[in-house]
Amino acid sequence: MFSQSTAKLAGRIGGFVRASRVPREQLTAAARAGFLARFEREVDPEHQLSTEERRRRAEAARRAYMARLALLSAQSRRKSQARKERATVATVAEEVRDAATRSSL
Repeated sequence: MFSQSTAKLAGRIGGFVRASRVPREQLTAAARAGFLARFEREVDPEHQLSTEERRRRAEAARRAYMARLALLSAQSRRKSQARKERATVATVAEEVRDAATRSSL
């Protein structure tokens, strides 16, 4: 039985070996197909559209999904940056108060 760190390293090595022997597109083909199938089911749950139209709409739904993720990510980064800036301002204000207290003693 491997320790957790040894098993993790062995898994990484196996992944690198596989990636060195198989084209990248082939490695991720099943995952990409499954991901697109999700959007195909979303845009045409009754399978009434032509294959071409269903694929076109699924691609559009996938792009909208990715755009929403990008928006949420940008909002999160802005909030995080604002928190960091507030923390910096609070730290500087505290240092100024401490310095003022020390100088008045």
